[in-house]
Amino acid sequence: MEKAVTVLAPNGRRQTVKVNVNATVLQILEEVCKKQGLQPEKYDIKHHNKCLDTSTIIRFSGLPNNAQLELSEAVTERADGIVTLGIQCENGDRLTGDFDPGCNLHDVLCKMCPEQVDPETNPVVVYMRRMIYGETSFKETTLRSLGLTHGRAMLRLIHKSPEELGEQANISAPLPPRAVEEKLPERPREKPSVPKYQKVELPPPQQPPPAVDKPKAASPPRQLPKTLADDPPHQTVPVLKEKTVAEEDFIFVGPRNAMIFSQDTAEAVPSEDLPDDFFELTITDAKKLLKDLKKRRVELDNLPLQTSTWRSLLKSTDELTRMNRYKKSIIRIHFPDQMILQGVFKPLDTLQMVFDFVRDYLENRDLDFYLYTTPPINILDRNSKLIEIDCVPNAVLHFGVKGACATGRYLKTEFLTKCTTASLASLSAARTRQESTRPPAHTFNDDEMSLSDFPADDVNVGASTSTGQYGYESHPPKVSRPTDAKFPKWFKPPK
Repeated sequence: MEKAVTVLAPNGRRQTVKVNVNATVLQILEEVCKKQGLQPEKYDIKHHNKCLDTSTIIRFSGLPNNAQLELSEAVTERADGIVTLGIQCENGDRLTGDFDPGCNLHDVLCKMCPEQVDPETNPVVVYMRRMIYGETSFKETTLRSLGLTHGRAMLRLIHKSPEELGEQANISAPLPPRAVEEKLPERPREKPSVPKYQKVELPPPQQPPPAVDKPKAASPPRQLPKTLADDPPHQTVPVLKEKTVAEEDFIFVGPRNAMIFSQDTAEAVPSEDLPDDFFELTITDAKKLLKDLKKRRVELDNLPLQTSTWRSLLKSTDELTRMNRYKKSIIRIHFPDQMILQGVFKPLDTLQMVFDFVRDYLENRDLDFYLYTTPPINILDRNSKLIEIDCVPNAVLHFGVKGACATGRYLKTEFLTKCTTASLASLSAARTRQESTRPPAHTFNDDEMSLSDFPADDVNVGASTSTGQYGYESHPPKVSRPTDAKFPKWFKPPK
C-alpha cells in the first residue's frame, strides 16, 4: 500500500513523493533534499506547523493520503548517534547491544545471536508490525532505513516457515484448532400457553357537572378501568438447569491435580465496536477525574510515615492472614510455546518444589531453566516460600531457559496428548479454592462489642440500654469504687 505526500521546498517548489506505509519520515526528507540539492541534516519536515519525528513510520504517523508537508530549516543540525538495540527471542531471552545507524540487520543478528541466523530455521525480524525475512533483505535493510538514527529500539526475532510468512506479524505461532467440548443434549423448551384475552370496551365518559363560580381546586386525573390485558396472570416459565461438570471430567496428568492446556483454547472475550464519541472526554468525566486526583492527593498527604520495622510487621500480619484463610495455592507455569501447566501447592511450600514439579513434565529433564514474574521481569529464588513472593492464593509464573530449545517443545509428548481446555482448568482451580478457603473472620468495630469483652461480675443486668447488631442486649460495665476513696476538690466523681 502506497501513499502520496506533497512537500513544499524552501525555494517555493512542490515535490510529490510516493512512499510505502512502512517507510519513515526520514526517507521522505532525504528524497526531497536529494531532488532539490539540499542537505537533509539541516532541514525538518512540518505538518500544520508541527515538526515530525524523522524516525516515525508513515503507518503510525497519522498523515492522510495527499498530505501537505513543508520543508523548513532545522534549529540544530541532526547528527547520527549510537542506537541501542534489544532483541526479544522466542525463548523469552532479551539481548541488547549498541550499533551504528549504517549497520544492517544481518550484522546485528550475527553479532547478538549467531546461533539463530541459520537460513534453514527461517528467521524473521519484526519491527513495528513490519516483517523482514531472508538473507538478502537482512543485508539490504539498515537501521537508518528503519528510522533508527539514535536512541533505543526493540526488535522481535521469530521463526516461521515460508507458508506462514503471509500471516500477521504480531502472531508468533499458528493457532491450533479449538477443542470442542461435548455438550449435553438440552431438552426443548416448552412454550407456555398464554390465554387469549377478550376485548373490553370502555364505558363512555360521564358529563362533567355545570360550572360554579367558585375557585377551582386541582382535581386528580380520572383513572380508566383496568382491562384483563393490564394485569395479566403470572406465567411460569420453565428454568433450564445449568450443565454440571463431574469430577471425572477433569483430566489430571499427575499429582498435585496437575493439568495441561493451551493458551489458545481460552475463549476470547467478545468485544463490541464502540462509537467514537465514547472515547471523547466530557466535562463530567473531567470533573470526576479531578475529584479522584484531589482525593488521592489528600490520602497521600495524610498517609503516616512508617518505619522499616512497622512495614515488616504489616507484611508479616498480611502473610499470617492469608495463611489462615487460604490453605492451598494454584500455580500456573506459562511456557513460551503457549502451553500452561497448572498445579496445587501449599502456602509454605518452597519454590524448589515448584521446580521439581515442572521438571517431571519436561521432555529434557536436564534443561537449565528458571521461573520469573513479569512485568517487570523478576527471576525468583528457589529457596523462597510461596507466601513470601505473593504466590498465594494464585500466581502465574513464566518459564525461561538459558539458551534456545532444540525442538521448540518443552513438555513430554505423552502429556500433550492428555491436554484439557482452559475452561475446565479454571473450573478445577475454582473448586479447589472454594474447598480450601475459609471465610474471613468478623472483626468487631468500636460500636460492635460483645458481652464477652466484659467480666461477668462487672455487668449490670438490671439496666438495659440498647440492642446490639446480633440480637443481644449490651449493657454498660458497672464500675466498683471503695466508699472511703479520697479525691481532689476539683474532681467530681460520677454518680
